[in-house]
Amino acid sequence: MDSGLNSILHSGYQHPVTRAWQNQGRNITKSMFMYPIFITDEEDAHVPLESMPGQCRWGVNKLEGFLAPLVKKGLSSVILFGVPLKTPKDEQGTLADDPNGPVIQAIKVLRKAFPSLYIATDVCLCEYTSHGHCGILHPDGTINNQPSVERLAQVAVNYAKAGAHCVAPSDMMDGRIHAIKKGLIDAGFGNKVTLMAYSAKFASSLYGPFRDAVDSAPSFGDRRCYQLPPTARGLARRAIVRDASEGADVLMVKPTLPYLDIVAEARDLAPDHPLACYQVSGEFAMIHAGAKAGVYELRRMAEESVQSMVRAGANIILSYFTPEFLDGLKSMDDKEKKDIQKKTNGCFGMHVKNAGGKELVWTMDLKKNAEAYEGKAKGKADVTINLFDDTSSTSPTLKVKGNIMLATKLDNVLKSQKAKL
Repeated sequence: MDSGLNSILHSGYQHPVTRAWQNQGRNITKSMFMYPIFITDEEDAHVPLESMPGQCRWGVNKLEGFLAPLVKKGLSSVILFGVPLKTPKDEQGTLADDPNGPVIQAIKVLRKAFPSLYIATDVCLCEYTSHGHCGILHPDGTINNQPSVERLAQVAVNYAKAGAHCVAPSDMMDGRIHAIKKGLIDAGFGNKVTLMAYSAKFASSLYGPFRDAVDSAPSFGDRRCYQLPPTARGLARRAIVRDASEGADVLMVKPTLPYLDIVAEARDLAPDHPLACYQVSGEFAMIHAGAKAGVYELRRMAEESVQSMVRAGANIILSYFTPEFLDGLKSMDDKEKKDIQKKTNGCFGMHVKNAGGKELVWTMDLKKNAEAYEGKAKGKADVTINLFDDTSSTSPTLKVKGNIMLATKLDNVLKSQKAKL
């Protein structure tokens, strides 16, 4: 094992979105949400998915029109899943990284249309293999791990070459994180492209609607020999530690709600890594079904599900509810902004003075969404912070005067804008 792979840090904060992910607070923000998108090889497709309310398969020609309103509302990241309906499949998944295939074409369209949008790509072979399994098989139908890993690394590198900001292997082959990280380094992307590992991916009953959406159900057998058994807490812990040691920038637990204990354990095992949760298609469909049956109100249940993920330790949420959360968080942001503007007359100031006497004033113009820094205080600040011992980066001795609660609220409301500035 190459012990240097987990020493590469830049790939985890090269983009404003990934820098926001490094914040491990417990507030729900727009930058937390990554929207899964199904891309088909039918260029003008717009096909609703019956088992996933409101979700569709999209052709590359329809992507910009679909995503433009969401980006305007604050959508910061997507993850792409290829759905080859016309493309011939084979036992090797040869066309997974076809330059003319749906994923690579979608990357190029989105990079041009939305330069600030963070683009992740699912890396797997199941959508492209004739047998529907996530790797290459032995003649007896069992997984042939090594050639599977080599092929997955090729696909990941080619997605990076096409312009993906993040590659996310969901296959669950042994050693694929090491192989992909090494492949990215060798291709010159080691410090540039984020590696998001589906680390604790369980063999769940909740994937049914997704497999319908991407036409990837196995033609024989199942995936229980490479996805984790639902009761396998120890295996999940080992997989999380392994992927972190092999160079993953982000770790993931999938599904989420039945495995919140694993989410919490992942946070404890890898406290310095961003942690993602995938609210999978079955969870999404269940929440919709319960609301349709009158068991609960849809929005409140969706919010509660995400709140539980964040409480358990997640700071990235892959969810089909992302558009609804963008609307909900915008309403909250607008209300908070109006409240803060009223209390501060539209301008907030923070004055910081360190032990050596150096001063810095940060001001935020809430009406213009602009911030400025000055070397000396001018007038009264809303918050004053004096550092008496700033030699410790973790616990400096300080004294705070003023409305620190308002400062915290302001930081939460403006976090997405500040990430861009």
